[in-house]
Amino acid sequence: RGEVAYGMSSQTLLMPDSLATIGSDGSPRFLVVDALNLLTDYFLGTDALGPGAQKNGIDAWTLLEVMQRRVAGFLDACASSTPQLIPHFVIDAGWKSDEAASKWRKRRELEVRSHKRGIPLSCDTFLADALRAAGAPVYQVEGEDGDDIVALLAHALATPGNDSLVLSADRDMFRYDDSVLPGAPTRVASDFSFANVKLKNTFGGKATPSSTPTFAICLHPSPTQRRKDGVSMRGMGDMPAFDKSTDLDKWSVGQSKLRVVVSGTKNEYVRGACSPETRACGNLHGISRPLRLGVYR
Repeated sequence: RGEVAYGMSSQTLLMPDSLATIGSDGSPRFLVVDALNLLTDYFLGTDALGPGAQKNGIDAWTLLEVMQRRVAGFLDACASSTPQLIPHFVIDAGWKSDEAASKWRKRRELEVRSHKRGIPLSCDTFLADALRAAGAPVYQVEGEDGDDIVALLAHALATPGNDSLVLSADRDMFRYDDSVLPGAPTRVASDFSFANVKLKNTFGGKATPSSTPTFAICLHPSPTQRRKDGVSMRGMGDMPAFDKSTDLDKWSVGQSKLRVVVSGTKNEYVRGACSPETRACGNLHGISRPLRLGVYR
């Protein structure tokens, strides 16, 4: 239970137990969100469009509108939570380690072999744009592993007596030692749900029910709370160089992966299969690469 200022009234929120309440004194808490980890399960919204939404060809404009509404809903629920959650979103913009590159490549090649493309091409860019348009801070760090950026931001945003939180279903978040992410079991949530909180406005000490339903974010801890077998631990010495006074602004600059394609020397793909028919028709992005390079260079 907590109270937050709300115009000339106050609102009392009652919500189920959430990871955010552990060790909390009611002060707002930073929440670092692995945004692409929630892309298919929440932000893209194909689950709400019925079975076979991708297969049956939902138009892109509908998907974008659903994404924008879900972004707004998530941000509103964070603001209505107790303690209030202040979300910061991380969206992968490449990788650094061979481990991350291999994992990404295997997933993309499976899409080609199975004739399946799980999400629309460039959906990460659309999500970044939707979040920024809604006023949320978004970080895209070119050439670094996204998990490292999530952990490093959580470390940087923590304050004495008020640890930041992480929302990611990736068990790799438990690979970071106490120099990076101390107390991970009580800080890393693997899932979330919306809690319909009871809200009351108080005027002159008299409580009156609100006519508008209010939802809050309930963070759920990981059921395993451990890294995968064979995954090595990482400490602060393994993290990217970071200066909070300058890098937060630098990392907030949008990335479309265009510079990697145009200026990169590895000549490798960074977007994956451009359609479910890549195996049958060839990689149209690869075929048109010389033309695109001529235009952008």
